[in-house]
Parts: sequence; C-alpha cells; structure tokens
Amino acid sequence: GKRLLQQWLVAPLASLAPLQQRQQVVDLLAKEPRSRAELRDTLRGTSDLGRALSRIALDRGGPRDLDALRQTLNQLPDLVRRLQPLLTASNQNALLKSITKNMEGFEHLAATLRSALLTDNLPLLARDGNFLQATYDKQLGEHVDLAKNGRQRLLELERREAEATGISPLKVRYNKVWGYFLEETNSQISKVPERYIHRQTTTNNQRFSTTELMELERALGAAEANALARELELFGLLVEKIKDTAPRLLGAAEALAQLDVLCA
Repeated sequence: GKRLLQQWLVAPLASLAPLQQRQQVVDLLAKEPRSRAELRDTLRGTSDLGRALSRIALDRGGPRDLDALRQTLNQLPDLVRRLQPLLTASNQNALLKSITKNMEGFEHLAATLRSALLTDNLPLLARDGNFLQATYDKQLGEHVDLAKNGRQRLLELERREAEATGISPLKVRYNKVWGYFLEETNSQISKVPERYIHRQTTTNNQRFSTTELMELERALGAAEANALARELELFGLLVEKIKDTAPRLLGAAEALAQLDVLCA
C-alpha cells in the first residue's frame, strides 16, 4: 500500500469518476470503523505479494517467497468475506467490486502451497533443501524417510534375518572398508543360507551381505542427495504453476495494495 499511495500522490487522477469511487470507499470505511479495523487486521497477515512475484518471475525466488505467497493467499477468502457487506452498503461501488473480484479464485493454489510447504524455518535458497513436507510427494517422502529413519530400516532387516535363519546373535555392523554387513559367530556358520554373500572371516566371526542389504546401503548413501534433488524438482514445478497464474496474482497484489491505501 505504501508504494501505491506514493504513486497516487505523484500521479493524481485526471478523471472525476474514479476519484469519486475512491472517495466513496474511504467515506464508507470511515463510517464503518469496526469493518475497517477487521480488514486492516487481516491485511497485517499478508506479505508483499508484488515483490515475491517479481523474484519468482525472474527465477530468483526461494522457499520464503513461496511462503509469502501462501500466507497471503490464505488471507484472501477472509478479506473477500469481510468486503461483501461493504459492497452491498456501497451499492456495488466499481472500485470495491474490482478489488473483491481480483482476490477471488485462488483456493486451489493456496491449498497446493499449504500441502507442499513446511511452516517453520524455511531456508532462503531452495538449494539448501528441507522446505517441503514429506507427505506432499510420495517419492520425496520415501527419500526423507530413508534419510531420517535409515537406522530403523537396518534394525528391521536385522530382525527379519535373525528370524528367517535362526541365527543368534546376528547383527548388522558397519565399517569404512566393508560398509554394512551381517555378522554372526563362527559357531552359527551351519545356519547361513546360500543367498548370503561372504565378505570377511575374522577370528571369532563371519561377515556376510545380502542383495537387500547392499540395495539398502546404496539407498541410505544417496537418500539425502535424492531428497534434495526431488525437492528442487518439485520447487521448479511449483514455480511454474505460480508463473502460469502470475497475471491473476498480480491483480490480487494490486487489489491488496488498493485496499491497504483505502483502509488507511
């Protein structure tokens, strides 16, 4: 609103009709202090939509710009609801009607951003990762689950193998040379199934691997990188979706600025 007010002062209207429309809205809001206060309170929950859209359009946007968009779109239905009785009271003032109309129709995009973005500690740059909800995308969820719960997956494999073979004790171990392996004592060697791949013999133990363990090890090693790659891919898709809606979003940004000036 601050930038728009400056524009209005620098370039005054030369036509009477739009000037009278502004005056009518200001007069109405002055006579409805409660409605005006509610509108201003809701406006405080919006962000600078115009600047966020500018960065996104120039491919300089980040997760926080998407968050600014989400926060703003979340407020639009409430603003539209609060404007409806004022529209009636103003006999469908053309300016107020335009402001209201330009704030409508963003429910789907708002819902997408709500389901996609985390709510706290979003990074400035997309390349830093960890800004999308794991539940937003199945593939991302799998990578995030593996990165966060890899140890649990190894313990589950250890339990399944111990039950399937009857080997006790059987443990999943790790070292820098061999990576992950199944270790059992020499006394249990007769229970080792043919599918086990021998890795090493020590004084007291035998070390083996399995196809599943090797696949899990590769997945664990790549989980964080895969999660980030998928986040960046999804971020790009969200940006394209926003760009497709950019003309209407710019209309909403202008409507918010107009309402901000008029309420002030």
